[in-house]
Amino acid sequence: MSKFMFVCLIISCFNSQAQTIPASAVQGHERWQLDISLSDEFNETVNYNEKWKIQPNNVAAWTYDNVNNISVAGGVAQIRAVYNPHIRNYSGSPRNFYFKSGMLTTQATKVYGYFEAKIKGASLFPGVCPAFWLFSDFDRSSTQNGHIIYCEIDAVELQQNDWYLGHQDDVRDMDLNLHAVVRENGVEAWKRPKAFPDQQLNKYRAPWDPRTGFHTYAVENRPDSVFWYVDGNLIGKKENLYWHRPMNVTLSLGMRSPFVKFENNAFVPQQPDTNQISNFPTFMSADYVRTWDVLPSLWLKDKERYIQQSFYTGTDIAVDCSFHPGSGHKVMSGQWNGITVKLIEKNQAGTNVKEYVASNPSIINSFGGSAKVVLSLKNVTPSSKLPAGNYYMLVPVYKSSKNGGTDVFLNEGISPVSIVAQGETSGQTGNSLETDSIHLYPVPAEDCLNIELKNWPIGIYYLSLTDMNGVVVLKTQVNNPKTQLNVAGFKGTYVVQVTSGGKKVREKVVIN
Repeated sequence: MSKFMFVCLIISCFNSQAQTIPASAVQGHERWQLDISLSDEFNETVNYNEKWKIQPNNVAAWTYDNVNNISVAGGVAQIRAVYNPHIRNYSGSPRNFYFKSGMLTTQATKVYGYFEAKIKGASLFPGVCPAFWLFSDFDRSSTQNGHIIYCEIDAVELQQNDWYLGHQDDVRDMDLNLHAVVRENGVEAWKRPKAFPDQQLNKYRAPWDPRTGFHTYAVENRPDSVFWYVDGNLIGKKENLYWHRPMNVTLSLGMRSPFVKFENNAFVPQQPDTNQISNFPTFMSADYVRTWDVLPSLWLKDKERYIQQSFYTGTDIAVDCSFHPGSGHKVMSGQWNGITVKLIEKNQAGTNVKEYVASNPSIINSFGGSAKVVLSLKNVTPSSKLPAGNYYMLVPVYKSSKNGGTDVFLNEGISPVSIVAQGETSGQTGNSLETDSIHLYPVPAEDCLNIELKNWPIGIYYLSLTDMNGVVVLKTQVNNPKTQLNVAGFKGTYVVQVTSGGKKVREKVVIN
């Protein structure tokens, strides 16, 4: 695939998902692709044919009955918990149960990705737990030690009324935990968060009551780490030790104390008092469930700095890059040796003339993060000495393991980058920008930009104004070294270029 096609695909994918990005997303950073099979806006009835399981597996302390306890109205799904005494078999024997509820769990599964739900808690507290979570089936196909039998990621469990380390939680305390079953020493070993808090337990106390409004809860599962978000804010991170199995995306309303008791690693039903029954039914609500794949992405911190600032020959230019090689993928070594930054001299036709290259191999095999690439400007020709029409562009690139190896570029290169010689004056002072060759004012400009050329021979001066995409938006010619450009209607960072005979100057200017 050509670089041009790749960049176009980047822009197309980003734009197509612009209306459905996660609450934590920043425009221009990660690129997102919605996974429809694991997403639901709840604009119609519950889709049991293709998306959700109509009858999930029951648990030890209550019974799921989706047909009677899940409904959709006004773009919102409601899951009900109701007092409904009944008897059903559990572990081969009849058992008394007192409550029925609902659980939406997807038919499709996923290992790595970004999972988000917008939900509101149930009115009853304590006694029920609205939850958004992921869980796998039990795989006992291997007897090898270290085999992952079961994994579960709780994006959030609300209103659990938990007791932990001498503290009684209230309605604002939330649990965002990890559970797993792993074969150790020939037996199945449960890994619960309270037994392994550093590896698996997160507590979050919200500044609001989850029963009174909708909030977003999200988790990103990467091969190296698990990240938790509430209303778009990162509130927890753990190393990914065991959460590498396909998991169902799930919304559920489970029972909690005083209606169940946790003993012998499972909830056990408790018969409610007569005065507690009147609190039922109770409901949790879900506005949507959305699941995304992160597509291979690359962005720069403070991108505008590389356009607005000039860099001196003989020094270094440090480029701060952030990257995500895509859900489930990593950075490869390949020709870019981790991540590479190229300073490319281009001619007026956009053809590469010369490249200056630096790399940082520290991100090889990384699943996301940031890295600094330091590029030496020791032998770089100053911008003012380049042939007429030539300019510099910064181009970072790395290779993702997606599709066996995919080169990842910025949505567009950064240009023009101004390189100046040591001792050459270039910069903005006060409300003007003055160099050895040109004086621009006021800066920032508004309706008019004054241009004064210094020490230029008498002749015709060709002026142009170019935007950051390289598009010439204004072009004129004058015969006076002092002139004024009408820039009304323009806004942003532009490049002013003046040429006359064999002399040329290019300077960046901000227009408000």
